[in-house]
Amino acid sequence: MSIFKNGLHKKPIIDCITRWNSTYNIIERLLEIREVVTTLSKDNSKLFISSAYWPFASEFVGIFKPIYTATMKLQTEQLCYSELYIVIMDITFQIDALPNTEVKVILKDSLKTRMDKLFENVFFNAAVYLDPRIKVCMTSEQKARAQMYIVSLHKRIYSKEDSTTDNTACTILDETPSTSNIISYLDFYIL
Repeated sequence: MSIFKNGLHKKPIIDCITRWNSTYNIIERLLEIREVVTTLSKDNSKLFISSAYWPFASEFVGIFKPIYTATMKLQTEQLCYSELYIVIMDITFQIDALPNTEVKVILKDSLKTRMDKLFENVFFNAAVYLDPRIKVCMTSEQKARAQMYIVSLHKRIYSKEDSTTDNTACTILDETPSTSNIISYLDFYIL
């Protein structure tokens, strides 16, 4: 294994069982060092990889590259909740451009199912609705659900009813704005 120590070739990557993307990194690196592995396997049968494996590895890396990239993007700080929609749509568009395979079809179906489930979540739905970059992509039903949730949340925040009896409890606002201000504010952002 001194061939990797001299720095002429990249080293293989070790798996990290808690991160799916380490498997992606292993397979991607294995493709990069394919010639070295094939040469070494002549002297060491434990390193032998069947020729049938390489096309699968190439397909796997091609299909999962957009997901790997999205995973890295979603790990950044200060990410808006609605950014998830943009990332999933980006993955979908990249996968659409790939050749048709069984894995591609399964992955696209999974992404669609995930997106549908996300829109069932009122927080996600409202976040997408409030993001002007992607609001136009929503169905009228999704927009209506988002508007209803935002209005109900607004009413809960500005409600004069205090559900706590503790006078030291923190209040959201010191003063309640007038009804006309609230309505014009909501009209601007919701409608």
